[in-house]
Amino acid sequence: MIGDSETDALTAKAAGAPFLLHLGGYNHLPPESLTSAGVFAHWDELPFL
Repeated sequence: MIGDSETDALTAKAAGAPFLLHLGGYNHLPPESLTSAGVFAHWDELPFL
């Protein structure tokens, strides 16, 4: 799952899905405070699916 907030991270965790955090969205917490499989700032950095 790709998201930009704590809610997105928690939703992915509840679903048992890996989570990729997009920086610059609604998240106001430090990125390291969220459990994610990866972090990216620009869409061109997004790993291929």
